[in-house]
Amino acid sequence: MFKKNQPKLKFSGSNSLSPTIIKMIAKKKAKGDAAISMPARIYFEVASPVSYSLEPQYMFFDENWALGKAVDSITSIMKIALDFSIDGCSKRLRLFDGTTGKQVPIPFNTLTKASKEFNWDHKDPKSNIPKLIAEYTSTEGMESVDPNIYFYLK
Repeated sequence: MFKKNQPKLKFSGSNSLSPTIIKMIAKKKAKGDAAISMPARIYFEVASPVSYSLEPQYMFFDENWALGKAVDSITSIMKIALDFSIDGCSKRLRLFDGTTGKQVPIPFNTLTKASKEFNWDHKDPKSNIPKLIAEYTSTEGMESVDPNIYFYLK
């Protein structure tokens, strides 16, 4: 599915900045539903599917949202399709952890539960903004993706 010589997408953060500064920048630039109260927001850096070649974007979601609602929000903000068909093979947008590349299972009914499983620490000011990868997979799905295709450090 991925070609070796495909250009890597740029990671929007800089390695030389402290996580606190990166979080401040992320909160300022993040896109999401303005109706979500500040305490309920959780922030991610989200990479689009490789086929779209969009820059990763900071987004926020309600911590109590189901993963499906977060996927819907991502498709709306990035203006990407929920379903994708290649050569008659239907594919569905799924979320992957941007550090490990491991698929975020649909059974997590809220982002809070997924955050605990993947150790995405949103409360610690010294931790980095977690990364999510949105990618199309067949109905059988993929176990993981290579995060280096989506993010790299400058």
